[in-house]
Amino acid sequence: ALLGPPSPARLRSRGNSGPQACVPGSASIDPASLARAPGSAPTSPRSHRWRRRRSAAAALGISDAAAMRAEDDALRSAMAEVVDMSGADFGILWKGSAASTTSMLCPHASSLAQSTLRSGAEDRHLLASMYVARSAAVTFPPGVGLPGTVWVGRQPLYFSDIVSAAAHDGTPVAFIRSADAERCDVRSALFMPFGRGVLE
Repeated sequence: ALLGPPSPARLRSRGNSGPQACVPGSASIDPASLARAPGSAPTSPRSHRWRRRRSAAAALGISDAAAMRAEDDALRSAMAEVVDMSGADFGILWKGSAASTTSMLCPHASSLAQSTLRSGAEDRHLLASMYVARSAAVTFPPGVGLPGTVWVGRQPLYFSDIVSAAAHDGTPVAFIRSADAERCDVRSALFMPFGRGVLE
């Protein structure tokens, strides 16, 4: 941009008798205003620091979200592998909302064994799917139910016949889903600490 001479009115207000050239960088011009868009506010070192901190916080949030997704994918993959290798029909991962054992346990993910997808295993697949679907509506406070007990004590629990054990007070706490387990023909069950949650 080219700057022309000041107007006569501006010169008279300054008390000047003759025309003067308007030199860039002189006291009458703010050099910073030449680099700013019209109507924009002047910048300061403080605003620059704030922008850097905001950018750093945004980058940190993105990296945290990516790390959580990677951890979740790893847990799901590990759960599916454990279910298939153990000969189980299904697995349910109960996970708290935080790493603390004071948070509620919710069904975070589930996995049906590959064996239930084979021809001739349609009944097993249907029953396992029904039990997983019914469990999706259940949450456990710490110390409540079998997942909540393992979540607090961090010790695994195994039952060769969980429906029979629940009927004869053979479980350390009430098996809240015993009716669903009997209806879906769930027999042996293992509850064990798994990552930041409990694998059933």
